[in-house]
Amino acid sequence: MARKWIVHVILGAALGSSLVACSEAEPQDPYQLVTLKEVTQNAPVSKNFKYKFQNPQVVALSRNLGLIREGNQIEIIAARSLADRLEGYTDGDFELAVVKKFSPYVHFKVERIVAGTDTMFPTQAGGIAYPRITTTEAYGVDGFEEQDINKIPYNRTGAIRALKDKKLRVSGKIVSEKSEGQTVYFLEGEGSKLRIGDMPDGIGLMVKALANSNFMFEGGVILLEPEPYSERMKNHVAGTVEVQYVMYGDRLITG
Repeated sequence: MARKWIVHVILGAALGSSLVACSEAEPQDPYQLVTLKEVTQNAPVSKNFKYKFQNPQVVALSRNLGLIREGNQIEIIAARSLADRLEGYTDGDFELAVVKKFSPYVHFKVERIVAGTDTMFPTQAGGIAYPRITTTEAYGVDGFEEQDINKIPYNRTGAIRALKDKKLRVSGKIVSEKSEGQTVYFLEGEGSKLRIGDMPDGIGLMVKALANSNFMFEGGVILLEPEPYSERMKNHVAGTVEVQYVMYGDRLITG
């Protein structure tokens, strides 16, 4: 009888050790699987607001920022070099482990990216410039002159120079072209195009989102420099503009 008791004790101890070893080898994932609607409209309880999205629809990426969508719900995701890290993965199976943040508004900081056998941990060091979301009234658009983009000619130097350095409120279709491995964006009118110059992350994110969704651009720009005449005759680009703000629905995005 004593011998049987000893055997049971040994087996129990061995089994207990095995379970402890398994629990140590496979710690519980702190990121709770959710949908975008769940986490924004009725957030499930999760310690430290840690969640994960499986195969979210990526609307656009711009350096450290991204937009993901579920139905009509669109939210900002952020991480250092996010666009580079997600390049080539968004059309397949992938997972984002995120932390829900509440400042400067609700968004999701990406802490882990899993795609196939690849696992990436974006660096948490360094700041991220988030776009400013406001209204036309708060921003003040009165200083921008309404300009019909279809009436900007590419072949009239005087007319183009008259617009240089002016704040213009325009609307038009966004088109893109590849140049030396880079994607260049343009505002397209009936008679010419305006090249969009370098953009901060927030403006770039919204311009790319509009282009990817085939939506019209509405916003404020400044014509920085007319295109040289010889180039204008070939590419029909009137000049290069700097985007000051972009309208996305009834919200004004800048920065």
